[in-house]
Amino acid sequence: MARTAESVAVIGAGIAGLATATGLADAGIPVRVYEQAEALGEVGAGVSLAPNSLRVLDSFGLTDRLSEIESREPLRMAFYNHEGVRSEDSEVDARGARPIHRADLIDMLSWRLEPDALRLGARLVGVDENGDGLVLRFADGSTETAAAVIGADGIHSAVRPFVVDAPDPVFSGMIAYRGLVPAERLPDWPIHEAQLYTGPGRHFISFPVRRAKLLNFVAFVAADDEMRESWSAPGDPAELAKEFAGWNESVRGLIDRIDKTFRWGLYDREPLPTWVRGRVALAGDAAHAMLPHVGQGGNQSIEDAAALVEVLRDRPLTEVATAFQEYDRARRERASYIQRFSRRLGLQYDGRHAEFSTTDQLAGREDVMRWIFGHDSALTARQVRAGGPSVSLPTGAAI
Repeated sequence: MARTAESVAVIGAGIAGLATATGLADAGIPVRVYEQAEALGEVGAGVSLAPNSLRVLDSFGLTDRLSEIESREPLRMAFYNHEGVRSEDSEVDARGARPIHRADLIDMLSWRLEPDALRLGARLVGVDENGDGLVLRFADGSTETAAAVIGADGIHSAVRPFVVDAPDPVFSGMIAYRGLVPAERLPDWPIHEAQLYTGPGRHFISFPVRRAKLLNFVAFVAADDEMRESWSAPGDPAELAKEFAGWNESVRGLIDRIDKTFRWGLYDREPLPTWVRGRVALAGDAAHAMLPHVGQGGNQSIEDAAALVEVLRDRPLTEVATAFQEYDRARRERASYIQRFSRRLGLQYDGRHAEFSTTDQLAGREDVMRWIFGHDSALTARQVRAGGPSVSLPTGAAI
């Protein structure tokens, strides 16, 4: 058994896991990351980093690194209907959001970790308590010990069953086609603008990544029975084109230039009653899997990292259970609200107003977005650690 009992084990080398590991390492806390994949590869497509996560990355000393990868060009957001008619108040400042390719973000977050802080090909199958430590069991039969465990291993988390019983993921009724198109194929596209097109039962989003050399797109459509069972599978550009036949020329023109796409079934979870149990905590999609309609999945994962760093900073690992309770208070209500809001906003975008819950009284979109973007996760965690309140939630009429 490897002797890592004085370290924090982070399960999963996605956005949540790597951001947490980087922050903990910077704070002088021994940390090791375990990832089931054999390599950190070129996976995913675009991610939009919002001010609430950019604040965290700056505190981790990653702003200059981000600027080496992506443009500082301010991102505008424009809204259109499916016929291509631009909303009168559509062109808005995206409040400092910065797009990035997910693979570049993963590379940036892992950049400062020591080589031996990351173990690849390590698929966790269980966590056991062992006196003052925790035992990690892996699929290859190996075990390691840790003083604390942070499960950042996604919606199908192997850590979550140790923390809390949870129902199966909830299918949204929609799937997303995702991919990238070289910007040179679309010379007339407004390259420094994010665009959202909405229409009955579907919507389409695009924004630039890799210094505007690529256009990231996400196309949301209703799922049939076959698609419902697919978490991730190759998509057919011809089928995607059929889904958006009759839409405006800009969307159809972009789709015509797609060579390859993947499709994802869109699932989230109901908010969990707790994220922690003793010396084990959940983060990222393991804690708050959400639909992508507010663009906050990765951003909330980075907020988790900031909060975890603050509750663990300058603290003996013998107090980790107390620290994790503070983390739960600092983060769970806020992320749970954003989970519900993301689900509701997707219904609004696709014109599915009949499915709105009459008891889910969420505030208006602009109020919620200001609340999301203006949050300082590290500050909130420090306040909770000092015995103060967690967060106040937006109130008011439903969107």
